[in-house]
Amino acid sequence: MLIQLLVGPDMSEGEESFEVLVYTPAGLERQVASGPLLGRHIVVAPSLDVDGVVDFLRSNVETITGETWREVTERLRQIGAWEFEGYRP
Repeated sequence: MLIQLLVGPDMSEGEESFEVLVYTPAGLERQVASGPLLGRHIVVAPSLDVDGVVDFLRSNVETITGETWREVTERLRQIGAWEFEGYRP
């Protein structure tokens, strides 16, 4: 299951997108049955309880702080794939 997080700075307009893949242990086992799987931007949950996973992600995202929005996005990129990752103007 793919969850898209829309996160923006407090007291400001706008938001940016971060995507996280959610696996259950059984789903992860199916993925690795044919060989190793590199893991980045994933959450392994005991079940596909969307509300529970969203609450878990929200509680983690809400602890992230930084002096600038750029610092915050750098930390958020550890949780989810950022919509502008790899973008070069």
